[in-house]
Amino acid sequence: MRRRDFLPLVVLPIAGCAERVRLPAEGSQRHAKEPPVSELTPDLPVTRKTSIAKRGIEDAPGEVSDVEGFRGALEARAVAVERLEQGDERHSLDHALGSFDETGLAHALGDVAGVYAAYARSVDDPRPLAATVLYEGEPAGEYEIPVAWAAEYDEGILTAKEYAEKVLGTAKATA
Repeated sequence: MRRRDFLPLVVLPIAGCAERVRLPAEGSQRHAKEPPVSELTPDLPVTRKTSIAKRGIEDAPGEVSDVEGFRGALEARAVAVERLEQGDERHSLDHALGSFDETGLAHALGDVAGVYAAYARSVDDPRPLAATVLYEGEPAGEYEIPVAWAAEYDEGILTAKEYAEKVLGTAKATA
């Protein structure tokens, strides 16, 4: 049941494309493992999950200096933090999702990704973030954010939409 509810949230709707999409050349910088396609798809008359997540990323604070500030910034954006732990290898976040509507996961994921980017740029030794999405108290899905992606967004290598797409691409349902 939870898997069935979670899966539609991680699929990007691209149906109805009227324009031909051109892929980057083999030798270009864009041609890498799982390149972002946000700039390659035409605008559609539907709100895509990357656009929803992008807004959360762009609305993030400029600086988050510690883990408690990270928690506070998430809670200020209505992300229901159940657990946030700083580990030696990575940070672990569990956050609840109130509903599986069209914007639920994308909105929360965008907020988390934006605040995480602010945190990663503000601390000396950032660690990757592993997040678990809880629904009705049970794990329903997970996603992760490598430090490199947050740094690439911060340096302007990735746009907010590309950063959102990469993070959304890691989301998967838990069994």
